[in-house]
Amino acid sequence: AKRVSSNLCKNLSTALGVEIGKKNLRSALEERLRLTKQIPTPVLRIPSCQDGEQAPSVTTLQGCNDDPCFVGREAAIAKLNTLVSERKKLILIQAEGGVGKTTLARHYLRTQGFDIVIELSMAKERQNISSVEIDEWLKRYFNEEPGREFGISLERLRHKLEDKSKKIGILIDNLEPALEMVGLLKIIVAMLNF
Repeated sequence: AKRVSSNLCKNLSTALGVEIGKKNLRSALEERLRLTKQIPTPVLRIPSCQDGEQAPSVTTLQGCNDDPCFVGREAAIAKLNTLVSERKKLILIQAEGGVGKTTLARHYLRTQGFDIVIELSMAKERQNISSVEIDEWLKRYFNEEPGREFGISLERLRHKLEDKSKKIGILIDNLEPALEMVGLLKIIVAMLNF
């Protein structure tokens, strides 16, 4: 976490042109936001650090111009595009906390033409998906009435997810604690080697 914090401060210092630390982070960002509102097309340049390597300055990701503040993740987006083009059905994004895994996944799913994106956040104490969630997904995403029994609802959801006419993305956030509880995380990481 300290390394991530240090890299963030360095990147922000470079991007904002002022030394950033704990004490002035908020005021510097607020000032930048105030100035940005006065500029018609803001450009934010932040060098990206991944695994200790310094990346060149960037403006926005190609194909991701809807969010000018999402910068410096070209390598990650390229890796995701490669995995998807290789027809990988399951992609594990694993890194230390606070580096933006969820933000990256949400951004990718939002900008890649998915017809439906289902998001599930697994809390630390949670191991199972409830029947209420399955029923809600069927109604919200597929306009499908749930079954009277959980098994029927699951089967309906499975059929909807197998529909090749729709591009469906599923984001399962904070899955690690649930997998660790059943001892599967190390096995999955070893198999995927992401």
